[in-house]
Amino acid sequence: YTFGPESIFNGDETNNPTVVELAKIIAQKGSHQVHQMTSAERGVNVTMLPFVNAAGKLFP
Repeated sequence: YTFGPESIFNGDETNNPTVVELAKIIAQKGSHQVHQMTSAERGVNVTMLPFVNAAGKLFP
């Protein structure tokens, strides 16, 4: 077979949550009260499946 670079594709599935994860909390050792605000929102996951051919063209 003879395929040109515009005919060879690669796809990769990725998952993107709509709610950002919480950052780590740093406190002094021995601290008794460490506070953190949290979100009650669960959010949804958005799945993306972009395709790129060997010529570098992106097909979202």
